Amino acid sequence: MAALINYSCTFSASYLLSLYLQLVKALPSPACRFYFDCPAAFAGYNLIDFCRASEKIEPRKLATAGMVLTTIGLFVFSLFSSKTSLVFAVANLIVMGIGFGLFSSPNTNVVMSCVPKSLYGTASSTISVMRVVGQAFSMAIVSFVSSIFLKGVNCRTKTIFSF
Repeated sequence: MAALINYSCTFSASYLLSLYLQLVKALPSPACRFYFDCPAAFAGYNLIDFCRASEKIEPRKLATAGMVLTTIGLFVFSLFSSKTSLVFAVANLIVMGIGFGLFSSPNTNVVMSCVPKSLYGTASSTISVMRVVGQAFSMAIVSFVSSIFLKGVNCRTKTIFSF
């Protein structure tokens, strides 16, 4: 359930941030990729450290700390405006990347340690299903909210977002 909640909350953030960077900050699409790759590389670089930490420190505590950092990052994103610095956006993405890294490995560790070896495949599949369902749910929520607020709006002639 924790994985489902985490992915439901975070997956659409990258989509919305991409729209923010392109529509509000007027960055071209290739430049937006740079802003997503830096924090992802930072989190990926530290992934081994996060895995090792989940073996030494209570994984539930690390996963909770990761969720807290991710929640803080999502809250900070909700405060963005047209005047928000791109450096601040990248710093917030790094915080979210660390939070995501702190959550993912310990969460998997907790799930896999709760089942016998004969059920490792089932447990791993369940984690994957929770991830994909969470991602789909996240985008469904964004699509639903967008359809409500953008109903009848001609996106080519009118500013969609009022950041």
